[in-house]
Amino acid sequence: MVLVNFIVNFVIILVHRITSVAEAQVVMLSPTSPTVTEYSPLTLTCGTAFTGAENVTWIGISGVTLSPSTDPINAIENNNTTLQCNTSGGLPAASVRWYIVRSGQVQDVTSLSMNTYQEEDNLNVTRSTLTFTPFKSDQNGSVYCSASNVGVEWNSSNPSINVLFPPAVPTIEIGGNEVTGTVKVIEENSKAFNCTTESNPTSNYSWSFPGGSSSNKILQVENFLTGSFDGNYTCFVLNQMEPSSGNSMTNMSWATISVDVLYPPRLPSFKYGNTTGPIITDNTIAIVLGDGASVTCEADANPTPNTYTWTEPQTNSQLLSLNSFKVNTTVQCTANNIMTETNRSPIKGSNSSFLQINVWRPPIGVTFQYHYSVTGSMKIAVKLKILAGQAFWLSCTADSSPPSTYTWSVHPSPREGIWNVTGGLNASQSVSCFAENYMPTTYNGPVRGNTSSDLYINVLYGPKARYLQNVTKVRGEKLVYQCLYTPGNPSNVDFEWTKSGTDASWVTQYTQYLIIPSVKPTDEARYTCNVSSILLPTLESAKNTQYDTATFYLDVLYGPENLVLKLNNVSHIVVEIDEHSLNHMQCLLDSDPSSNMNLTKDGKAIIAKSGVHQLVHGLRAECSDAGVYTCSGYNQYGEAKNASVRLFVKCSARRPPGADVQLNFTARQHVNATLAYTIVAFPVPQFVWKRCTTRMSCEPLPDDMNKFIIDTEGLSSYLTVLDVQIEDYRMYQLSVSNGVGDPLVEWLHLNPTGKPDLPTDFRAIEDTIGERTATLTWVPGFDNGSPQKFHISYRKLVDVYAYFTRIVKHDNTQVMFYTVENLVPGTEYYVSIYATNKEGTTASMNDTFQTLTAEPGTNSGLAVGGAIGGTVGAIVIIVVFVLILRRKYSLNCAAAAADRKPESGTDNLTYAAPEAYEDVSLPTNASTYDALKTGNNGPDESHIYTALDKKSSKSQRHYENVKKKDPVYNNIVRGKLMQTHC
Repeated sequence: MVLVNFIVNFVIILVHRITSVAEAQVVMLSPTSPTVTEYSPLTLTCGTAFTGAENVTWIGISGVTLSPSTDPINAIENNNTTLQCNTSGGLPAASVRWYIVRSGQVQDVTSLSMNTYQEEDNLNVTRSTLTFTPFKSDQNGSVYCSASNVGVEWNSSNPSINVLFPPAVPTIEIGGNEVTGTVKVIEENSKAFNCTTESNPTSNYSWSFPGGSSSNKILQVENFLTGSFDGNYTCFVLNQMEPSSGNSMTNMSWATISVDVLYPPRLPSFKYGNTTGPIITDNTIAIVLGDGASVTCEADANPTPNTYTWTEPQTNSQLLSLNSFKVNTTVQCTANNIMTETNRSPIKGSNSSFLQINVWRPPIGVTFQYHYSVTGSMKIAVKLKILAGQAFWLSCTADSSPPSTYTWSVHPSPREGIWNVTGGLNASQSVSCFAENYMPTTYNGPVRGNTSSDLYINVLYGPKARYLQNVTKVRGEKLVYQCLYTPGNPSNVDFEWTKSGTDASWVTQYTQYLIIPSVKPTDEARYTCNVSSILLPTLESAKNTQYDTATFYLDVLYGPENLVLKLNNVSHIVVEIDEHSLNHMQCLLDSDPSSNMNLTKDGKAIIAKSGVHQLVHGLRAECSDAGVYTCSGYNQYGEAKNASVRLFVKCSARRPPGADVQLNFTARQHVNATLAYTIVAFPVPQFVWKRCTTRMSCEPLPDDMNKFIIDTEGLSSYLTVLDVQIEDYRMYQLSVSNGVGDPLVEWLHLNPTGKPDLPTDFRAIEDTIGERTATLTWVPGFDNGSPQKFHISYRKLVDVYAYFTRIVKHDNTQVMFYTVENLVPGTEYYVSIYATNKEGTTASMNDTFQTLTAEPGTNSGLAVGGAIGGTVGAIVIIVVFVLILRRKYSLNCAAAAADRKPESGTDNLTYAAPEAYEDVSLPTNASTYDALKTGNNGPDESHIYTALDKKSSKSQRHYENVKKKDPVYNNIVRGKLMQTHC
């Protein structure tokens, strides 16, 4: 069923020439918007009315234009804005109305407009001017005008309104809080000053501040410093308003704050007497005991310090009296202030300085102190016995203030009077100590004092062993070795030989000569000669036997022996380990010199090192680590017996590492095909083959030696399919398991190869043959593994050279359909088909059919007679117009597709040209053919169209004089888009 909507407006002017009076008649046609069914009769009624004038002509306007034509329209707040709408020419002059959309509500503002009219080409043009004052509330609203005289009402474009306004006085914020006036900032803090304002368009921001400027909205100031950062900080905001009509305007506003940088007290300084006295530059004052003096503490800060505190004695006064000090004392002065940053809590600031107060005394009497340890010491008089080379220090002290400086006759020393002999002494000697001080008083100048004393030091030391050279012996030789030494103080000595570096038994020898009758490998070691004497120093608790040692190494040469190969510290011949277990393999031997050692796996070297006694191989077990590991070693004195271990790694079945596993196999029909697979596993697994239709539907292979042969050898399995048939092209499941971990499941595919099979049951479906269309159907043949396409060609049976051709992709359905269109009614057609894929092309199949004959009367000629004036003439013209309109609709719809250039989805007319056409993918829904097979139970009509772009039945408004596109309809039955322009 085709429904055709008409909007018909006819105005017919009949002019009667009457000798006495001439009157005009207006003829109106009804209905004005008829809806008819294709090929059904259409009846129109024409009526007349007298106008009372000789000639009346009404001409509707064709559009209305809004200027300025920008979208949006920029308008300055509270300033008059002028818009203008111009209509096209018409008769009579069009009326214009204005509308503003505010907050979603359309308001008629025609009262704010003024219309003028002018004549152009004998038609009236209306020019309407709207003057209105925009407010901020008009932002994002819109404005348009509407014009009409007769017929259609026209709307202009509907641009939005963009209300421009200058920047307000900006606000300055710190941390989200607005600040004004003076802003206090603590020194070395950082602040971000955020300047904000409201304007449209958005304002540009800039800052002016002490020592610089910025063009950012946010002024980030890092590390405030006093002096250079104090002052005024001003934010400027500027925007430029460009209205759609009128002159642009530039506006500026600004805001200023003052920054005061706070800082804690600086390091306090000291002055003699009160705050006007001289500064104590080194923070040290020297006085004589009982001398009266005072000191003042002073510090710079913002704000000024509110308190000063002293220690020893504690006082809160800024002035300190020194009368009470009898010994050297250090006092501390602390200055405090409180800093309150804008929008922050108060913070206490403080700083301290130390003042050294010295009370002077000259040195009196010198005493010696012998220091034999960090904490142990003893007083001595005129003689000291010490151990040679032993670290010690002597202190020379005297009571004085300031402390005396001390000088030793053999060595300079610091003022503390300590002679530190870190390396000890090697010879006896006499030394003297001198004590001296200078007392620089603040008021009496410097005063000098000094004294001295002598001390004899007797140095004790033991014997010195001399260098012993290393010895090399071959197994079985005799060793006699002498211990050499130099006597000490005192000169009597004792000997002792010790052995180290071996667990072999040893009998200590106490003579000057070491004797070994026959050396063996266990004698290889370090031998030390200890030579000693008894020493008696001043400190009785320090009495000891002092000895010196000399060592030589006895190197016994022999070939490698005792070679052993261990896995995880245990020797094995055969061993099984778990996959992913952590293991270490160690090969050990004894030899001197060290040996050349090798570790191999299945004859391939893993580790080879020279001059070693062991090899270590870390192993995180994998399937590939299974094999025979062998260790060997040799040197110039012989070769060790090899040690081996056979290693098995228990692991589940898996793909061989790094192997390119083949899972897809191809074969032609009626040949044998072999699917092969090799895995890695231990123990040796079992292989199970199945054939599947899907991964969820598998069955064991039938026990048929004439169809399937399974050959499994160790870690490989082969499935041979004999005489491959179509049903053998499928998926095969291989399951491999050995009791370790999860089974390995692989999916192998046997795919066909070759050109497609010939399509069958190719024909035109009788029930679908119409006047201009026919539906073809066929059963696709097997594609033999490659996607196939179908080449369809059709022509008039009597026209051998001109034919249409299409290429249709296989949609994987068992039965396919294709509808041939734009056929000629009552004509016999020849149609053929063949299939093709990348492997080749099939032979062709063909069929013939004849389209239905068109309904009688559809090609009726036009009979137009001359109009004889009057009402009867008008009716004849109307009837003739309807006949022409119906004929044009019947013929032009069919011709439209032929006149237009070929598009996707249309047939191509070919004159024995090469086949190079666009592929067509048909929908897979089988509802088309099912609907055709329903017979009397199916739909009454074979063509049902549904509009995809339905419009309201109400009169349409036209915007911007744009012609609407033709409607598109959907062929529900055949599933194909069609378009009508009729």
